[in-house]
Amino acid sequence: MIKIERLTLGFFQSNCYILWDSESPECVIIDPGEEVKRIISVIELYKLKPVAILLTHCHIDHCAGVKELVEKYSIPFYMHRDEVPIYKSIPEQGMWFGFFYSNPPEPENFLEDGEEIQFGNLKIKALHFPGHSPGLLCYLIEDMLFTGDLLFQGSIGRTDLPGGSDEKMYHSLKKLRKLPQNLRIFPGHGEETELGFEMENNPFLLEIAEQDF
Repeated sequence: MIKIERLTLGFFQSNCYILWDSESPECVIIDPGEEVKRIISVIELYKLKPVAILLTHCHIDHCAGVKELVEKYSIPFYMHRDEVPIYKSIPEQGMWFGFFYSNPPEPENFLEDGEEIQFGNLKIKALHFPGHSPGLLCYLIEDMLFTGDLLFQGSIGRTDLPGGSDEKMYHSLKKLRKLPQNLRIFPGHGEETELGFEMENNPFLLEIAEQDF
C-alpha cells in the first residue's frame, strides 16, 4: 500500500509529497519547495530512506529545496529536459520575491512523456503536459496523478509566466481529459480532487469539452 504525506510549504503554499510503500522505507519526494527542514522532519519521523526527487516543473516553489536535499541524501533528481532553462534560473526567480538561492546542482536525469521508472515497489509513469511551463510532468502512480501546476481543484495553472503557453495548455487539457476519470488528483497547490469531478465542474475543462463538441 502506498502511503502519502503532503506538506504545504512556505510563502507560496505549494504542496510537496513524500511517497513510500508500506513494505519498504524507501521514499520518493515530489516537488520539494521551501521549508526543507519540515520535509526532513517527516522523513525522520517515519524512518524513511529517500531514493529520488521528482520535479513536476522548476518554478522555485516546487524545486528550491532540491540542492539541500541532494546534499543531505546524495539522491538523484528528475525533470523534463525542457525545464532546464527555468531550473537554472532559480537564483533569478528568488530575487523576484526577495529570496536568496545559490546555483542549484547540475541536472543529469531527464524523463520523457510516457517513460516509466521504478523505485522499490513504486512504479511511476511520467506524462508531459506543457502549458504552465515547457516541461511540466505529471506523475502517474496507480490511480493517483500528481499534477503540479497543471490542474487544481476548480482551476488550472497560469500561462502568463516565462515559458507558459495558452496553446500548449489547451492541448494538454485535451490530453488530460482522455485519462481515466477515477484518477485521484494531487495538485501542486490546494486540496486533493478527482479527475471525473473536475471534468464535470472545472470551468477550464468544461470549456475544452464545449469546444470539442
